[in-house]
Amino acid sequence: MAGGYKKQGYAWAVSAGLNAALAAISAKFFQPQLVRYGLVILFNAIMWGCYVNSLKALSSLQATVTNFATNFLSSGLAGFFLFEEALQYQWFLGAALIFPTPLSNALLAAATCLWKPRTAASLIQESFCFLEDHEWQTVCSMKYEAGKLQNDAENG
Repeated sequence: MAGGYKKQGYAWAVSAGLNAALAAISAKFFQPQLVRYGLVILFNAIMWGCYVNSLKALSSLQATVTNFATNFLSSGLAGFFLFEEALQYQWFLGAALIFPTPLSNALLAAATCLWKPRTAASLIQESFCFLEDHEWQTVCSMKYEAGKLQNDAENG
């Protein structure tokens, strides 16, 4: 099903945003220059890997907005809690405008994707049925079910 593949994409996009925030946090948190630069490079490399994987399942707009929203919120909250930076009301207003739509959907999708058991057949179906068009999903699901019935008839 297309929803599972898309959920994986959101999980990758959220991971990319969190790793981008960790790069910024490590740049402020660690004093030795070598450690600081090493962690920034490490977290950015992981972030790019996660972002590229999110692009395989999502549109570039969905992946970018989810990545940005996660990075924005986690960096801001880390600055507030870890470094005691002041957050102005404009930050909260911007966060309120960003959070309700893409990030909340992405977090829900990522959470359900991580704990959903899947069979090999459903993973194959999710790999091929990733388009957002409902008619395509319906046709793809029908082809999958028809193939499954044919396979069951041949083996049974």
